[in-house]
Amino acid sequence: MTRIRIKIGFSILLVLIATIAVYVGLCNMSYFTIKEVEYSATGSGYNVASDVQNVISGIRGQNLFRFNVSTTEADLMKCEGVSSVEVKKYFPDKVIVKVHYSGFLIRVITEEGYYLADSEKMIKVSKEKFDSYPTLNQVEMADGYASFIVKWGYEEGFVQMLELTRQIDAKSLITSIKYDNNNSNRFERLFVKMSSPDAELCIREPVTYQRLEQAFEYLVDDGIYDLYANALVKRT
Repeated sequence: MTRIRIKIGFSILLVLIATIAVYVGLCNMSYFTIKEVEYSATGSGYNVASDVQNVISGIRGQNLFRFNVSTTEADLMKCEGVSSVEVKKYFPDKVIVKVHYSGFLIRVITEEGYYLADSEKMIKVSKEKFDSYPTLNQVEMADGYASFIVKWGYEEGFVQMLELTRQIDAKSLITSIKYDNNNSNRFERLFVKMSSPDAELCIREPVTYQRLEQAFEYLVDDGIYDLYANALVKRT
């Protein structure tokens, strides 16, 4: 009986050693090196922040057996704006990453701070987090008004400004966007500066983005223009 137990124990030990040897061998085989990372994102106005890109870029080149799905999902959940993630391994060399963003739409900068705004709220963030969303349009505004929005929430004028500015092509010739509001719930003046021509467009009342695009097409001369719902006027 003792010999049988010894044999069984020895056999189990051999199986464990063989299993470990196989695992170690698989973990060092180039065949299972991750070569493809398929990434997709969802969420209103989502943006691939730099910290998310850093996590994703670190996946390629790892061994698929060593790659830890739970750790990667936890790292992605720490990234600003991410509300949920799903990471899956596909043998022999592929990883699929799905990220859902809370939906930051614009960046807001004041004399004293940095903010990110989505469709429901605006939050104050560090400069590092602010800079991690370089593709979002940046809007300047007074610090008092930004603090008011953070504390009390969106009012009608802010929502109209947000909807308009988030649609402006960030790669256009626009050099700055500034929203001037004296804590009014109405839409106030939105200033858009361009580099070519050297023009400034002052949007004085709510307009559609299509209307704004039409106005851009008429800005062929340097100067200051006032845009209304039904008129574009060049100041003399």
